[in-house]
Amino acid sequence: MHYRLLALDLDGTLLTNALAIRADSLHMIQALRDRGMEAVIVTGRHPMAAHAYWEQLGFSTPVIGCNGACLYDYRSRQVLHDHVILPFLAQTVVRLIRTFGIYSMIYTGEGMAFEPPLRHYDHLEAWSRTLPARLRPRFLEAGSLEAVAAGPDRVWKFATVGDDPAALDAFEHAVGLEPGLRSERSAPNRVDVAAAGVSKGSMLARWLQTADVAPSQVVAFGDQKNDIDMLGFAGLGIAMGNADEEVKAHAQWVTGSNEGPGIAEALGRILDGADLD
Repeated sequence: MHYRLLALDLDGTLLTNALAIRADSLHMIQALRDRGMEAVIVTGRHPMAAHAYWEQLGFSTPVIGCNGACLYDYRSRQVLHDHVILPFLAQTVVRLIRTFGIYSMIYTGEGMAFEPPLRHYDHLEAWSRTLPARLRPRFLEAGSLEAVAAGPDRVWKFATVGDDPAALDAFEHAVGLEPGLRSERSAPNRVDVAAAGVSKGSMLARWLQTADVAPSQVVAFGDQKNDIDMLGFAGLGIAMGNADEEVKAHAQWVTGSNEGPGIAEALGRILDGADLD
């Protein structure tokens, strides 16, 4: 087995739609780790919203969060590396949010800021209430998104949601015209905005330099367009059965759905030495 690292997206990939990790996935991840393979979470979530899964999995690696905008070490409680959206660009994003009438949270170094009422992400807040207090992500009620964008907190990502597909498409196009910004789809109705150059694959590549792991030794799993560059970067990119068709086209192999044993079946084949290329 020449693979040395698993890179795992969370929502729609490792997690079921009920935001849980399947027992068979846990078993196979541990089986591979027992064989000397390491694993890392690579997610669009704020690091605070991935901490509970990191503990459940028993990982020791840092988490790559906010689509690659930050590399966070839970053990030292430190940001190891990050890419922030500069205040003037963050204020530009807020203006576009107002223009196109879409909803957004802002992921900062202090937590997930929102204008009340909390909409679209209320399921995430409800999930957080099921966790021990020390593992709950921090939801920050802000007076306005403009105030958050102006600082002083470090802005990592805008997590935007649109009920109107045309408005969301127009917003995504407008962001793409702004130098210094990058947008990616993390779901059909969600557009994430970060600093230019930020991606899951780019931060994974940066971290691999310190982990002494070659890209060819990485197995990556994902389901959305924000996973495409990570799947292409890895030696073996695996798309979930529930993935967008464009994502599947960029993967070397497609496994089953996140609601079924897709992760476990793929990892079982890797453990058995099967060729998935």
